[in-house]
Amino acid sequence: MGKRLLVLYGSQTGTAREVAERVRREGIQRHFSVHLRSLDEYDLPSLINEELAVFVVATTGQGDEPDNMQQFWRFLLRKNLPAASLCKLHFALLGLGDSSYTKFNYVAKRLNKRLQQLGASLMTPLALGDDQHDLGPDAAIDPWLRQLWELLLRQFPLPPSCQILSDNDCPAPRFTVTVLPAPGDSGSCGAGGVPIRCPAAHPSSPAISASTCSSQPVAAGANSSVSAKHYKQSCPYLARLISNERVTSPGHFQDVRLVRLDVSTADPAQVRYQPGDVVMMQPSNDQSQAQRFLKVVCQHSQALSSSMIDLRCAADEDLVLPSTSILPRPCSLETAALKYFDFQAIPSRYFFKLLSFFATVPLERERLEEFASAEGQEDRYSYCNRVRRTILEVLEDFPSAAANIPLSYLFDLVPAIQPRAFSIASYYQESRRELEILVAVVRYQTKLQEPRVGLCSNWLARFDCKGAQPVHVPIWLKKGTICLPSRPETPLIMLGPGTGCAPFRCISQFRSMNKLNK
Repeated sequence: MGKRLLVLYGSQTGTAREVAERVRREGIQRHFSVHLRSLDEYDLPSLINEELAVFVVATTGQGDEPDNMQQFWRFLLRKNLPAASLCKLHFALLGLGDSSYTKFNYVAKRLNKRLQQLGASLMTPLALGDDQHDLGPDAAIDPWLRQLWELLLRQFPLPPSCQILSDNDCPAPRFTVTVLPAPGDSGSCGAGGVPIRCPAAHPSSPAISASTCSSQPVAAGANSSVSAKHYKQSCPYLARLISNERVTSPGHFQDVRLVRLDVSTADPAQVRYQPGDVVMMQPSNDQSQAQRFLKVVCQHSQALSSSMIDLRCAADEDLVLPSTSILPRPCSLETAALKYFDFQAIPSRYFFKLLSFFATVPLERERLEEFASAEGQEDRYSYCNRVRRTILEVLEDFPSAAANIPLSYLFDLVPAIQPRAFSIASYYQESRRELEILVAVVRYQTKLQEPRVGLCSNWLARFDCKGAQPVHVPIWLKKGTICLPSRPETPLIMLGPGTGCAPFRCISQFRSMNKLNK
């Protein structure tokens, strides 16, 4: 491999990570030695020795940095860092944001300024992707990447024996998937009991077989006193569902739920919240939709229907395996469909490019390649983004491609389900140890016949706390961005465009309790 290129990302919903992975793929095509990390995974003191780096960072909330770059940002803001500490570093920076917010791409702008304060040199002009653009962030990403690669190849030209790898070659999968033999099934193993590894380099590899989805509730499980140093996505607290009540009238167009969760067995220090704080939840897919997904992608090799699978990195030290809290290892494909694959997401541009390699019908392949091309972005946005067409629906529209997806590539095509954030709608009391949220159940119509539904809100709405088995919801808490006046008697005018009334319900309860305690 050639020149080392470090790619660092800060991502909240996964978009910045997708772009960073695109930078990694295109860098490998150009024979760079690419190392991909989230900003908090990277060994920060090593940055002083880096020469080339690409940063892809999103802005969340009101100008906040993503969760996986907070440690990096605190380190970079240290006042005792020498002004020339990053003098070796040449960097490119892409910000992802939404121009409908006042602090549009605030994190990228601050990072750009701070890196240059520490002596780093900006190679290309700062690029700012905007969700509000007709073509989305791709309108900024495509020209930025073209400019970046032209600059890098001028500075570090390829040797005569090397050529840029073609986009027409199917890239290697990020993961390999091992199909574990069923107990007592000696025919499923190679010599010495070595499990079969699914071929993953060509569309002719064995496709996937569907298994019948479990009848057990997705979020149900035995709750116990969790003893953890820190509740987070990889180690959530399982909060028991106390109640799930609709608070709007049955005839109202919007179904809003008041969801009460029991956190009495949690570490008090980790669930003691303040007004404005946020609870994170890790949702799962609806069982009927998981069955539908498996039916689409699992049309062959019925022998795999009852098999367990195991996931490993495909000989790349930069990749991080998904957390076992959302993708146990080993697990069944059914479990992955329920807990991991976000097939209700809007497909990315790379999704169409990768899917095109598996299409056996020429018309399907041509259409997929068109959606993946720079010239086809308007058509792709009309087909997907404007009507909110999901990955599952696209797979149904391209059956020959969906039927021939090798198992390992499924984890490249379909992203992981991301956690959802909800403002806490109750005031914390040591005597009660409960947490409440207000959830607007997302369901709306586009030009497509089937209604669009929100994954997490509908997942919560389905739960019945009156069943025989208790329901537990995986959660962890985050500090919010609302700052209240130090004097509780200070009058407030509370406006919540886009936030709903949940944080104001919490603030009102907080002030009422303060008055009662006086």
